[in-house]
Amino acid sequence: NYSSDANGVLYHITSKTLLQYPLGKQTITEYSIPSGVEIIEEYAFEKAQHLTSITIENEVTTLKDYSFQNITTLKTVRIGNTVKTIDTYVFTYCSSLESFTVVENNENYKSIDGVLFDKTSLIHYPQQKKDVRYTIPDGYKEIKGYAFHNNQYLDYIKFNDNITSIKEHAFDGVNKVETITLPASVNSIETKAFVMSSLRLVVARGTTTITCNENVFVTTSPNLRIYISNGLTTDKLCQVTANKTITSYNSVGTYVDYITTNAGELIIYGKDGMNDFETKENQPWKSQIENIKTIEIDDDVTTIGKNAFNSFTNLKSITIANSVTSIGDYAFQSSTIESISISEYVTS
Repeated sequence: NYSSDANGVLYHITSKTLLQYPLGKQTITEYSIPSGVEIIEEYAFEKAQHLTSITIENEVTTLKDYSFQNITTLKTVRIGNTVKTIDTYVFTYCSSLESFTVVENNENYKSIDGVLFDKTSLIHYPQQKKDVRYTIPDGYKEIKGYAFHNNQYLDYIKFNDNITSIKEHAFDGVNKVETITLPASVNSIETKAFVMSSLRLVVARGTTTITCNENVFVTTSPNLRIYISNGLTTDKLCQVTANKTITSYNSVGTYVDYITTNAGELIIYGKDGMNDFETKENQPWKSQIENIKTIEIDDDVTTIGKNAFNSFTNLKSITIANSVTSIGDYAFQSSTIESISISEYVTS
């Protein structure tokens, strides 16, 4: 029932399963699964620390959980067209992983910019992928468990409007992300989905129900704020009490969003710069102007757009983060402002 090859790899003959790769083998850094293998067993390659590249082609159909777990030297993975099943935890703790490549004629999986997807889910975002901004592509509905685990480069993640489910530990250890906006489509978040040491602002846009397990948001940030849409049922948004209710929201830049709240706040948050508005009539918060009493430009927003706060009639105060370096024309024209503080970093 069992056999081994010249490299000392152990197989189960009848089930065509690769059972164990020899962990002490140091002479091979690039490995291709040999012909005849259909299944990679659990833990088969775990801690095979000299491997840097793995090609999974020929007749392989199934990668079981943990089969390539904790290979800290692994940088690239190539997946052939016969693979039909990749379990959730196949590539967890591969701390050097940079990219996945899936051949174009695989009917079940694909890679987009080095990220691994199945037909409906984002499975794995490589830990050493060095982009600092990431937008989850349209159409994908689920973020698998440990999908973004321990990526230390990302500081902003934008969800598409199709995501319904975020699995356990999906963003565990993504410690540079400070703000999260959950789209209205989200209805399920599992345990410790967001374990982020810098997380300080969560905006939940839904209007129905989010079902949560315990400890969804875990952070060492002392002042985590939660804002939810009117009508959203959340079980206190997964054991965390929401601060305020959102009255309107939208994007005002590629990586910048805003919310207004029932407490008369307008909060601009995210990364980089706001859009300009050709006239005050183009302001997305125009319908809320009479209710807005305070404006907060959050950390990491770098510009205030043209005409952004033109003709605010009940405005009391504006807080502008030190990250802002530019304020557009007519930004505060005809607005009643009792107090404003502009930092020395604003140069235009």
